Amino acid sequence: MGTIYEKFDVLSIRDIHRQLNEIQMIARSEQCGSSELACSLDYITKAAGMLCSILEQQLEGKIDVEEPLEYIERSVGEALKAARRLE
Repeated sequence: MGTIYEKFDVLSIRDIHRQLNEIQMIARSEQCGSSELACSLDYITKAAGMLCSILEQQLEGKIDVEEPLEYIERSVGEALKAARRLE
């Protein structure tokens, strides 16, 4: 086992967050072909981005985001709705 500080570092989390933002921008521009898929990707990257923000803030010793779990649950729920419309 180990602590969050042993498993993660702020620079790596920031890089992952940057990559998620890039995926989100691609999804929003609908370059991925399907508007439902683009919508799903947009919501997933929002949720993952929030997780990155929380990890980053935890590593820095503070969490400023209010209701992050609610935001993540809502984003993942919307992504699932969009993905189900692809079926």
